[in-house]
Formats: sequence, structure tokens, C-alpha cells
Amino acid sequence: MPLKPAPVSVIIPCYKCADTIERALMSIIKQTRPVSEIILVDDFSGDNTLDKLFELNVRYADWPIRVIAQSANQGPGPTRNAGWKIASQPWIAFLDADDIWHSRKIDLQFSITESNEKIDLCAHETAEWSGEELAQSPLNSFEIRKISPIGLLFKNSIPTRSVLMKRDLPFVFEGKSFTEDYLLWLSLALSGYGCYKYPAKLAYSFKAEYSKGGYSGNLWQHEKKELRCLKSIFAGKLIGLNLFLFASFFSLLKYFRRVLISSIRS
Repeated sequence: MPLKPAPVSVIIPCYKCADTIERALMSIIKQTRPVSEIILVDDFSGDNTLDKLFELNVRYADWPIRVIAQSANQGPGPTRNAGWKIASQPWIAFLDADDIWHSRKIDLQFSITESNEKIDLCAHETAEWSGEELAQSPLNSFEIRKISPIGLLFKNSIPTRSVLMKRDLPFVFEGKSFTEDYLLWLSLALSGYGCYKYPAKLAYSFKAEYSKGGYSGNLWQHEKKELRCLKSIFAGKLIGLNLFLFASFFSLLKYFRRVLISSIRS
């Protein structure tokens, strides 16, 4: 007997992704436990992406897919917010148009949130795609752990493609000036919301995080956005001055390490 759809709205920001969006969508459709809603948001791509989204909506008409379009290009954060605003389910999940999910992601991850009322946000590990899904152990083989708010200041351990969170939380994504996903996770964790991580690899990317073609490929631009996140957290009085200065210094050390690794790879 098929599993009842999980009360989850999946939001995919779409920007010039006509070549990859169907792959991402299929990874949702093939979930062993279906979701209740899939929202595809075109970020004013200006190419054939929006046409592709409408084509997929027609082709997979049996699935609860909604397509909306931004009137101007705003970046992934505000584009996710647009989908978040119209989401109908009590839980929302995020997937980028060039990533995919493991087929058991929703089945395993939502089961965790059902059994633990303290969870406001649940993340998991992810991996670079190697050509086939990684085998997953039974649900009870892993211990879900609470994410340390202070630890999160020094390492963003929450991949956006892994997040399942309650819809009605008091923060949203910021704009292009920040690493907007990191700022959202920090705001939630430092404000006392229950952020947890399940140590199973249930999503995949197709390129290294700081590769030339990745979103974080421009290392200095990415670093400036991360520093602005820390400044915003400090300005909001979620951390003190000493912690802000130390976290900023540590962020710069990570930046120089990334530059070194990038140079070696080149």
C-alpha cells in the first residue's frame, strides 16, 4: 500500500536551469514517500527555463506541481521566499535545480520529525554524485544530533539541499548581499530553535562546493557575504563582540585555505 504523502512543500528556485531541472524534479517524484506539493519558482531566467517548467507541469500533471515566476531576477534567497510564501504545507524542504535527492530522503527524514516534537529544522549529510545512490541503513542506525549554535558560527554544517523545516518560523532568506541560507540557519539556531542533523547522505550535488562552476566559485565574493552574515548576527544581538570578532577571523582563515586548495586543484 502506498505511503500517505508527507505534509511537505518542496521549493526549487530555478534560474537558467532548463538542462537540469527535470533531473531534480524526478528525484522528488521518485521518492518512496511522496510529498504533498512541489513549487518551481523561475527567477526571471530570460531564456527557455520558464517554458520548460510549464512543459514539466503538463507532462507530470498527476503530481502536485505549481509554477510561479519572479518579475525580476533576485537571486536564490528571495526566490525561495516566493515559494515559501505560497507553500500550503506545514513543512517545507529545499532543493536546487542542479541537485538531486536520495529516493528515501522524505521517508527517512520526515519520520524523524514526526517522532521528535523538538525539531524545527532537520538537516542531513550530502555527497557529490558518483553515478548511483548510496545504500542507506535502517532509520534507527543513526543518532540524530542537535546542531550547536556556536559550532555553526565556525562551520556551516547545513546544506540547503538537505533542509526540512517548519513553514511557520519567524525568519526568511535575505538577498544577494549575504550567504542567505547560512544567515537563516544562524538566525534560527542562535534564537533557540531546534536545529538537528541526521548523519545519513540523502542528497547529492554534481560539482564540488567551491568549484569554478559552483555558486561559491567566486571565493572572495562568497567570503564577503559570509562576513556580512556574521555582522548581521552581531547587529541583531544574537552574539557578543568577542565572539563576532573571533568568528570573523576564523572565517578569513577558512577563506585563505579555500584559495590555497583552489590553486592546487587548478
